[in-house]
Amino acid sequence: DYYGGLIIDWNKLFYYKEGMLFWKITTSAMSQAGMRAGTKNSRGYRHLRINKKCYQEHRIIWELLKGPIPNGLEIDHIDRNKLNNSIENLRLVTKSLNTHNRDTKNYWELKTGKFRTSITINNVRENSPIFETKEEAIAWKLAKKSELFK
Repeated sequence: DYYGGLIIDWNKLFYYKEGMLFWKITTSAMSQAGMRAGTKNSRGYRHLRINKKCYQEHRIIWELLKGPIPNGLEIDHIDRNKLNNSIENLRLVTKSLNTHNRDTKNYWELKTGKFRTSITINNVRENSPIFETKEEAIAWKLAKKSELFK
């Protein structure tokens, strides 16, 4: 990434430890060497500000440990916990796959009192079978989603 028109060398600014970034250098009273970098933003991600620009911690961690993020790809939190930035919990995915790794809340109850859900992949919608419980419908959807990441 860029810092004041220059490519940022994350290794000069941060070190990684157990899913977190720490400052290597002191840049201000709030950003001193050895301190945890960043804060939680309103969307639930940790971010930090460099030269008035915000960067997400998970993206910096990826670039620090794995290299640049290719165009068209995003960093996904495997366990859906936006604060778990352990490198083992991060993976490169397309935007389409990233949207599938969100909490499963969309199921609906039929007039019969049974449940159904659906999943859309590449603009093709697949409806689930009809289930007796919402938990079964959610399990079906999670199983379908897990197939996407194999």
